[in-house]
Amino acid sequence: MIEPDTTLINTGRIDGQLGVLGKLDNKGVVANRVIVEPGAHMMNSGMAGHVEVREKASFSGNGTVEFLSVAGQLEVGPEMGAPSITKDFSLAETAELIYGVNVDGGSSTINVEGTAFLNNATLTVAGVPGEYIEAREHTVIRARTIEGAFGTVSSKLAFMTATLTPTDTQVSLTYARNDVPLKEAATSDNGRAFTASIEEPLPAKPAEPIDVPPVAQALAANPKTEAPTNEPAEPPEITRAASKPVGQLHAAKPETKPNKAINVLLGSDMTSAADASKTKVVDTSHKPAEPPEIPGAASKPLGQLQASKPAAKPNKAINALLGTNMATAADAIDQLSGYNTADLGNATLSSVTPIGTGMLSAMGQKNPENVHTDGQVWVQAIGNSGRIGKQLGSYALKHSTKGLMLGTDWAVSPDWRLGIIGSKTQTRLDSHRFDGRLDSWHVGAYAVRQDGPLALRLGAVHGNHDGSTKRQVAFNGFSDRLKGRYDANTQQVFGQIGYNLDVGHVDIEPYLQLGYQRYQRGRYTEKGGDAALRFNGQTQDNYNSNVGLRLDRAFPLDQGMQLTPRLNLGWKHLYGKTRGTSRQRLAGAGNTYTVEGVELDRDSLLFETGLDLAVSSRHTLGVSYKGETGQDNRNSALMGQWRMMF
Repeated sequence: MIEPDTTLINTGRIDGQLGVLGKLDNKGVVANRVIVEPGAHMMNSGMAGHVEVREKASFSGNGTVEFLSVAGQLEVGPEMGAPSITKDFSLAETAELIYGVNVDGGSSTINVEGTAFLNNATLTVAGVPGEYIEAREHTVIRARTIEGAFGTVSSKLAFMTATLTPTDTQVSLTYARNDVPLKEAATSDNGRAFTASIEEPLPAKPAEPIDVPPVAQALAANPKTEAPTNEPAEPPEITRAASKPVGQLHAAKPETKPNKAINVLLGSDMTSAADASKTKVVDTSHKPAEPPEIPGAASKPLGQLQASKPAAKPNKAINALLGTNMATAADAIDQLSGYNTADLGNATLSSVTPIGTGMLSAMGQKNPENVHTDGQVWVQAIGNSGRIGKQLGSYALKHSTKGLMLGTDWAVSPDWRLGIIGSKTQTRLDSHRFDGRLDSWHVGAYAVRQDGPLALRLGAVHGNHDGSTKRQVAFNGFSDRLKGRYDANTQQVFGQIGYNLDVGHVDIEPYLQLGYQRYQRGRYTEKGGDAALRFNGQTQDNYNSNVGLRLDRAFPLDQGMQLTPRLNLGWKHLYGKTRGTSRQRLAGAGNTYTVEGVELDRDSLLFETGLDLAVSSRHTLGVSYKGETGQDNRNSALMGQWRMMF
C-alpha cells in the first residue's frame, strides 16, 4: 500500500498486489494487480499486469500493461507517450482520455493487441499549439477490435473543433477551424482592432488537373522531333487520352473511336500544331462544341500546364493563435497587437520636458547683490523618470532619461538677454515584454526680458531621436524576438510671464505659462519572425497651460556666499488630443489597424523645490527636484546645475 503524500519509485520487480493512495512511478516490473485509488496517480514506463484506475485517479506513461481499466483520467501525449496493452483496454463512462499534440504536430497512439472498450467515455483534446493549416490526422487508438464509441469529444481549443473518425480497428482525430471569431478572445479595443485586421489563412486546395491531348504531350516531351511534312499518315488509334490528365495516360480504358482531328494534328509540323491548338473545330454533323480551354498554353510549355501557383506560406504566429484556449488567446492577442507603440510619442515628449524646465531654471536665476554681469555659461545634469499608465502596473510604459545640457546667454540691452542651449540625452523605455532606447540631441534658444518686477521668458527646442525597440512574443509554443529601429523628432515652444511681488525678504512670483509640444516618428518595420509589425509614421501634438506660484529667499553666509531655497507650485492643463495612436499591420499578413495608447491626464499637479548656493560672486551651484503627478501618469526630474557669470 502506497500511502497518501507518498511516492514509490520502482526500478525492480514487485510480485504482490499494489494499492496506490499516493504516487507510483513504475520503471521496473509490477507483475500483479495495481489499483489506483481516487486522488492517486500512476506513471508507468516499465511493465505492469492488470491496472485498474478508479474515478478521480489518473494514469500516464509509455510502458506496457497487460490489462488497463480506466474510470478516471488517462493522459496521452508526445512528451509522456501512450501505453501499449497486450490484452484488453477498457474505458468506463466516467473516464476521460486527455489527448495532447505538441508544437510539431506530433502525437502518440494507444496500441491494444486485444479489444478496446470505449463505453461512451470522454475524449479531451489538450492542445494543438502552432498547428492549423498543416494539421494532420492523429490515430488515438489502434486495436484488434474496437467496441463502442466516445460519448463526448471536447476541446480546450477556442478556435478549432476536434472530430473523430472511428473504424472497427482504430479511432482517428482531426481538427479544423470553427466559427468562433478571434475577436471573442480579445479583452481590449486594441486587441479587437488587431483581430479584425487578420486575414485568416485557409488550407491550400490541390489544383484541378487539365485534360491535355496526347499530341500535346508528345510535342512537349520531344520538341526537336520533326513531324512529317507530306500527306499525314493515319496514326494508331488513341484509346486512353479522353479523360486522364497528363500524369495518368498509362491507365488502361476501353477502346474508343479515334478522333480524326487529333489524328490530323499528329501529322502536322510544329507551326501548324501550335496554330491548330488555338483553332476551334466545328463538326457540322453535330451541335457545335468548343474544346476545353487550356489556360497558360500561349506562354508556358505544354509540359508545365498542370503546375499550380504555390500556396502562400502560413503565418506561424496566427496558426499558434488559432491553437490556443480563450485564456491564452487573450494574452497572445495583446502581445501580437504591439500596443506599446502608441505610447512612444507621449513617452518621448515626457522625456524631453526637463529640457524646457532646465532652460526656465537658467532664465530665472538671480545674481548675488551688487553683481553686474554681461553673460553667463551654465551646465545642467539631467535625471528624469516617469510612468505612462501607472494603474496598469507592470504593463505601464516606464521611461528614464539621463543627460547633460549646456547653455549660455548674454545681455543685448539693459532689459533683454538671449541664449542658446545644446543637450545630449539617453532614454530607456521598459514595459511588459517590451524594451526601447532613445539617443537624443537637442538644440534650442531662449530670450528673457526683465522690466522691473515683470519678467517675460520665451524658449524653443528642437530634438532629433534615434530610437530602437525590442519585443518578445511568446505563447502556446510560439516564440519570436522582434527588433525595430526608427527616427523621430520633437519640438517644444513655451512662453512664461511672471510678476515679482517682493513681499519683505521673500520673492513671490505668480506666473502664467503657455506651451506647445509636437512629436513626429517615421515609418519602420521590425526584424524578426512572423509576429513582426510594420508601422506607419506617427504624429501627435498638444497644447498646455501652467498657472503657478514661485517663491524664493536669499540667506547671506560668511565669506560672501549666499544660500537660496526655492519652491514652485503649479497646475498644468492639457488641450486637444491626449491619447497617442499608431497605424500598423503584421509585416507578412493582414490589414492595417490602429492601436491607441494610454490617455494622458488633462490636469496634473506640479511641484518643484531647489537649493542654490552662490560660492562666489561669479560661481553658483544648484540642485532641484521637479515632480508632475496626475491620476494615471507620473514624471519626476532631478537636476544639478553649475553656472559661471562673466
